Amino acid sequence: MPIPLFASTQEDSIAASNRGGLEIAGFEIIAHLSLCLFISIGLCKYEDYDCQALKPSVHLRRQAIKGMAEGYQERQQDWRQGDMIYTNEDISLIPIQSYNEIMEKHRSQRVPNWNRQASSDSEIRTAVREIFNALDSVNELKILADNYDWEEMRLTIREPSLSSNFEKSCSLLRKSLISLEARNEIGFDWGSCAWRHCGAEADAQEALAELYNLIGVLEPFECRFILDVVERSLRDILAVVPTTYYEKPVSEYLPYKIRDMEQSKEESTLDEELLSTIEQFRNPQWDDE
Repeated sequence: MPIPLFASTQEDSIAASNRGGLEIAGFEIIAHLSLCLFISIGLCKYEDYDCQALKPSVHLRRQAIKGMAEGYQERQQDWRQGDMIYTNEDISLIPIQSYNEIMEKHRSQRVPNWNRQASSDSEIRTAVREIFNALDSVNELKILADNYDWEEMRLTIREPSLSSNFEKSCSLLRKSLISLEARNEIGFDWGSCAWRHCGAEADAQEALAELYNLIGVLEPFECRFILDVVERSLRDILAVVPTTYYEKPVSEYLPYKIRDMEQSKEESTLDEELLSTIEQFRNPQWDDE
């Protein structure tokens, strides 16, 4: 049957019109993408020319990017050479990691730990033991807060039991547990749960960071309130781990109560009202809305 050279029916006319419209739309998309490509190349070329010819001096260009790729050793050398950035008062800034150092640690250590499973029950027991150690450190922080021992609190918060060991243990437990609900309960660490599930691990880390930054500003009962958040997060982690991995039973949870028998009744009432207000602010009843 010979193929007609021209559309003979209304359906053929519509089909031919649609094909023509698709061809035009495809051409417009290609033209738009090509234009964006040429514009981006032009902007890069201009930036290159601007840095090479239009900047005031080479010294200024060097100062603009100075220290961006430095590490701990370079920061020490700068301070020893009398660099203006680090004076005697600023020596404590030397251990502070740069963005490149933080991201290197994130890619080389933290991310591989996310995908690492426990090879044996002994590793799970070790991880659970570290969670118990973190709980013991929280109990120690409570005593330090009541005694206004701020410096010792700073050192205790930075100990591995509440930082590196705690993070590694949570990552191993999250990957080793079978239940998806249990994994979500632990969640990811505070700095890496933007589009992931933020669980008990992130809650504990955020509370510890807040406490560390406000040590010396908060009153003991306010410190105890933040530590209560950390303690409940640790207990939530232990609650989803089978008890067969426990080396000892979990101690009974005792909520913090103001012990001010020597204070007047009026002062006690004010403290209780303040604690109640803080608790409502930190734990809004979204479900009631």
